Amino acid sequence: MQADVVKRREKIESYKKIVLENRRNDNDRVLEYCHKIIELADETGDEDALGFAYFYIGEVEYLTNSIDEMFDSMLNALRYLGNSGQWYLAARVYNVMGITSVSRGNTVAAMEYYMSGLYICEEHDVKSVQSSIELNLGYLHLDAGVYKEAEEYFLKAYNEYVRTPAEKRRNETLTMIYTNLATCNLLADELDKAKEYIGRLKDECQASFGNMDYIYVECLEVRFHHICGDYESRDKIINDVKRRLSGNVLIMDIFDDIYDFCNLMIEIDRLDVMQEIIEKLDEPIKKTQINNLKRKFITLKIKLYMKNGDKEACDGALISFFELSEKLEKDKQKMIASILHVRNSVDKMEDKQRVLEAEKLKLLEMSETDQLTGIANRYRLVQYAQASLERCKRERIPLSYEVLDIDYFKQYNDTYGHQVGDECIKAVAGILSDIQNDSIFAARYGGDEFVVIYVGMSVVEVVRTAEVLKRRVQELGSVYKGTGVDVGVTISQGICHCIPEEDSKDRDYLYSADIMLYNVKRKKETVYV
Repeated sequence: MQADVVKRREKIESYKKIVLENRRNDNDRVLEYCHKIIELADETGDEDALGFAYFYIGEVEYLTNSIDEMFDSMLNALRYLGNSGQWYLAARVYNVMGITSVSRGNTVAAMEYYMSGLYICEEHDVKSVQSSIELNLGYLHLDAGVYKEAEEYFLKAYNEYVRTPAEKRRNETLTMIYTNLATCNLLADELDKAKEYIGRLKDECQASFGNMDYIYVECLEVRFHHICGDYESRDKIINDVKRRLSGNVLIMDIFDDIYDFCNLMIEIDRLDVMQEIIEKLDEPIKKTQINNLKRKFITLKIKLYMKNGDKEACDGALISFFELSEKLEKDKQKMIASILHVRNSVDKMEDKQRVLEAEKLKLLEMSETDQLTGIANRYRLVQYAQASLERCKRERIPLSYEVLDIDYFKQYNDTYGHQVGDECIKAVAGILSDIQNDSIFAARYGGDEFVVIYVGMSVVEVVRTAEVLKRRVQELGSVYKGTGVDVGVTISQGICHCIPEEDSKDRDYLYSADIMLYNVKRKKETVYV
């Protein structure tokens, strides 16, 4: 049975590799192997594999403009991604759904998705997706005419990009950042700053441009040259945009840029360009499932027909506009249902994360706490010892170690039993716990032996504290009457005190204090420093 599980896991991993090798290149192959992964993962409830497969099915549907199917796949992916800790993919789901919501004309839904994605990025340090989401949030503000806030988001995205290791940076991300910063300053009438970012695009990004990147940037440049009155440069770039739109393009990713570009063409009476672009985009737009995008495209047609005086075509477009407006109302209902589903998923992920964090803290506390006494154990002692030694070296302040044990504990234990012995250890540990503060740390080292570390305290202060500790233990008196035992308890203590040198080790302090304890016991003295 175990061998079958291992074999299935290996097969899933090999299928994942095929998906990643073929994504964005061979959609049919990606879908084929994602469905194979789901078939295998369903048998064992492998949430990691299910989340992965549904995400990449959704990515194919996004790239092919199958938006309704994409939403279903991404919602399925969310069911598993959070539970399996695939935060990078979960953040990408929210980003894609936000982009799609903007295209559908629902900026409120988009904001909900983006903020959910941003929460995941910040909680789980998903920097690469965080940069993209901040870009998209900036775009929402830009579209609303809130330029200062938009620029702040774009600059956040830029700062995240700069902090990303060079090998993980994507040129298209920097292209989007500079393009949006240029657009933001252009609309805010800051032409010099806009020109600076356009220059950065050419100097830092253009060498790696693909067709889509050129369209983004050239739509921006057309608007910039128009505002600056450089009509010769504007008209040259207009022709470049026309040519590039003849290739394969992702409609959703560039539609807003093309929409603004077409409105400018109407403004400058370049109806020939407008006509040509509408003809090129007509078929791809018909295939998309995004009704808001279709409605905006029909708006462009109506403007063109009105300019040309084509009343019949204009009337037909107006009817289509009305029909799409009704469909958009239904889209909004679907969007609300999706948001509620997503919010429920986020709440469940957050609840599970809180439970996991609480369990993690509990396990950490258990791993660092002595189960009998409740004070720090040997593991926590090692951590604290190393940190305090480094601090004392850095600040050139004293460090003291005290090793103490309970006198004649073995005979005590053998005579009165382990239960009474445990009570004795717990009583001494209770006193040690009481004296702890920012400068004093206590831990059980093992058996009846304890270690106290003093940081930044003079030798007089350390000895005075050790004497108080000894007296309080002696004052325990007959605390064991309930067990039928009425005896006094005493301890022996050995202390090492000095300012550590650069080559000092924490084990040197522990060894020296242990030697002092041995001398105390041999000579039957009180405290040995």
